[in-house]
Amino acid sequence: MRRLKTDVLVVLVALFSVGAAGAQTTKSDPGKGFGMRAGYGTNPDQFVIGAQAVLGSTLGFMRFAPSVDAGFGDNMTTYLVNADFRLLSFSPPGSSAGLYGGAGASLAYLDAKGNGSDTEIGLNVVTGLTFPMGRKNEYNLEVRFGFADMPDLRVLFGIMLGGRS
Repeated sequence: MRRLKTDVLVVLVALFSVGAAGAQTTKSDPGKGFGMRAGYGTNPDQFVIGAQAVLGSTLGFMRFAPSVDAGFGDNMTTYLVNADFRLLSFSPPGSSAGLYGGAGASLAYLDAKGNGSDTEIGLNVVTGLTFPMGRKNEYNLEVRFGFADMPDLRVLFGIMLGGRS
């Protein structure tokens, strides 16, 4: 367990380091940023906190958006490392808000108090809404649907520094 907590801390530091280095948007690769988020998850019912990043375009039509989440409650602690790709992203005409959708894989460590622990790999479908917080930063509201032993649903509100494209 101590090793897993150290690994999660290393991943968080790496996400923040990469995000801080890429927080400035450029014309060649817009929308790099990093931030924090918090919310609620079901099955297990938990309070969730985490870190998120958007590391730019991949193959010209999707953005790599890794994140790390920790959930607390329902006699369980969960740690997830998510590797998401945002495939759809658009803004309705005349709006500064943006919508996105995507999918990704997750590595989950599930620690049930008194009943042992388990490590799982699963898939998530992600949809979200972004809206501006100044010129370069944004808020985001994300909904994650989990499959194959992942938490069923997570609704997360976050702040992304440097994520506006």
